[in-house]
Amino acid sequence: MVAMPSLLLEDALVGPPAAASPSSSSSCVTLTSDAEFWSLFEEERALGRGCFGTVLLVRPRAPTASASQATIAAKVVLADDASAAIDEATLLRSLSHPNIVRLHEVYASASTVFVLMAAELGGDLHKRAEAAPGGVLTEAEAILPLSGVLAALHHLHARHQIVHRDVKASNVLLAADGVTAKLGDFGLAARLPQGGRLTTVCGTHDFLAPEMIRTGHGELGGYGSSVDIWAVGLMLHALLLGDNPFERETDIETLQAILAGDYAPPADRQLSFEVRDLLSSLLVTEPAKRATAEDAAGHAWVVGGGSAKQPAPQPAADGRSLFQRMIWPRAIGVY
Repeated sequence: MVAMPSLLLEDALVGPPAAASPSSSSSCVTLTSDAEFWSLFEEERALGRGCFGTVLLVRPRAPTASASQATIAAKVVLADDASAAIDEATLLRSLSHPNIVRLHEVYASASTVFVLMAAELGGDLHKRAEAAPGGVLTEAEAILPLSGVLAALHHLHARHQIVHRDVKASNVLLAADGVTAKLGDFGLAARLPQGGRLTTVCGTHDFLAPEMIRTGHGELGGYGSSVDIWAVGLMLHALLLGDNPFERETDIETLQAILAGDYAPPADRQLSFEVRDLLSSLLVTEPAKRATAEDAAGHAWVVGGGSAKQPAPQPAADGRSLFQRMIWPRAIGVY
């Protein structure tokens, strides 16, 4: 049995990165060329894409004493986005939590930044749901990954005042056990200013929270960590039901539906009372009335381990699952 993530887990001390070459520093290993990196590592396969780069599975060419170092995820970022990659690595270096991807080291040449992280070989939560019968997870299957995401967000929000800003199933990596969640892709993450709010509108279009849209329209002076909780609500709805409840035919109509915030879990779908209540507490238009990560982690559905009910998969008429029919749009920089 996999242990439930604990919100009370104390921060582990983050030690300095291991030296990889004489030019290593506490923050980055300077390379004379990309060829120098590939003399140290060999590519095994592509894993996917992050906000600012391609993610590859690589293996050190030299033998390593640690089995955990046998394969490493390397985000390869070109020079145009080097600053963003370094910022992401700096932020990750300050974090240590079992439900957040772990940074190993950063290498940089004049043309490329290589951000090395622990490889999570269980795929991502989006692919996990897509492969399930009907393209949706049961409540019992969704509970552990969701608990891990909430534990990670509580750690980010309460301890570090960091807002992820791109929470979605494809950014939730799974460990080799297939259920332990690791929140990844911190390319859009940012720390809240002292006593202030964030103002940049960014993330994945259909996952934008109402207060972020209103900030972009000049109606609000900024937003906080509550935008991540809205995204968790959308993610949980999609995992269990296979769609985005606010998605419409056009981007404008989608944004209008988000701002209207008229949400209720569909009455004709097989969901437990507890998960309906949780969803309704996450997808609240007014951020002050929305649950926090700590609230959600203590909800009866999460604490109780989810419902054992098996919702009947409902594929689309064209044979694709509802999850496959969803439009998983691009990440946007500024709206």
